[in-house]
Formats: sequence, C-alpha cells, structure tokens
Amino acid sequence: MKRPLVIKFGGTSVGGGAEMVRAAKIVAEAAQNGPVAVVVSAMAGTTDALLGYADATAGSRTTMGETREGTVAELRRTLANRHLCATREAVSEDHLPEVEERIFALLERLVEMVEEPAADPYARRDEIAVYGERLSATILAGAIRSLDVPAAVAPGDPIATNGDFGEAEVLGEETRRRAGEYVWPLLEAGSVAVVPGYVGRAPDGSVTTLGRGGSDFSATVLGQA
Repeated sequence: MKRPLVIKFGGTSVGGGAEMVRAAKIVAEAAQNGPVAVVVSAMAGTTDALLGYADATAGSRTTMGETREGTVAELRRTLANRHLCATREAVSEDHLPEVEERIFALLERLVEMVEEPAADPYARRDEIAVYGERLSATILAGAIRSLDVPAAVAPGDPIATNGDFGEAEVLGEETRRRAGEYVWPLLEAGSVAVVPGYVGRAPDGSVTTLGRGGSDFSATVLGQA
C-alpha cells in the first residue's frame, strides 16, 4: 500500500457544519490520489469546557448534577446542540441517523463519567478531556461519507503513550503496532481513517492526553508510524 497522506484539522477548521463540509471536501479530493488518514481536533472551545467540568467535579460526586461550571445537564445540552447542529449541516440524510446515534452514545457516556468521580482524578480528567475529539471525528467521518467517499473513525486509539496523564509521552514501537491494528486496515480497505487527535493509550489501557496542542503532535506521530 502507498504511504498514506496524513491531514490534520484544528479546532477552528471543524468549528461548525460549514467548516466540516469544507474539511470533508479537502479529504475527498485528496483521497482520489491515494490513502488518507485524518487527525481531527475538538471544536474550538470544547476541550476547555470539558476540562472545566472535569476539574469542578474532581474528588466528589456532584450534587444534583450541579458544579461551579453549571449543571451537568447544561454541559450535555450545550455539547449536543453544537455538535448536532454541525452534524445536520454537514451530513447527508442517508448517513445522519448513524452519526446522531453515535453522538448521543458519546454524550451519555460523558455524562456518566462527569457524574461519577474515579479513584484517579488525573486519569479521569484525561478521559473526559478527549470527548471533544471523539465527537468531531464522528461528525467528520459522516461528512466525508456524505460525499460518497468511504470513511470511518478508527476503532481504537492508535497513539501509544506512557502513563503520564496530561502530558503523556509517545511510545514509538507500540504506536506502530497500534496503527497497524486500528488504522492501516481501514486504509487497505479503501476507507479514509479518521483519528481523534490529542488522545493516547497507556500500557494499562487508560486514556491519556498529549497535552495542549497534542492533536498536532498526533498527526506527526501517525505520519511516522
């Protein structure tokens, strides 16, 4: 297989439905010339909101779903409104139900995590922080499919790291193995592989983050894997 082109989209480049459509068109055009992997950031502002809720609820169960950042229900509603609006603008009717279903599933899991503090607050913080990337990747993959180009979100996180939550370091050899497991099969099948940026996996399976700006680093690492 020809070495894939890795394209990175930052938060402003996927900041709404129109931006998602533009990004999808760039990917669709590039895919005419060979395999493409896409690394995508969260919509601008999403990660800050998620970290605010993660920090506000660290160490204790929320009371009636309320935090100093607002209620958890408000978090879900805000994220749902923003991401569903983008989805309905960027994704065709044929693909809309599956994308909406995935968004709702991600949001439900996110609410569960925010409401139930974990034993390790740093691990919990990282796992909450990456939901913006997961939501963006879901929408962008749907937008690409809407242009009649096969696309799927990688079924696992390909970037392997150590266990330093918040500023994890990449493990090159294990990243190559994980990319071979989760990314290359999609490319070999003729699909665009969409990868949430900023996200890693520690040796014990915990979700990690590469620190702010980690999505850019994710694209660099994936391009070298």
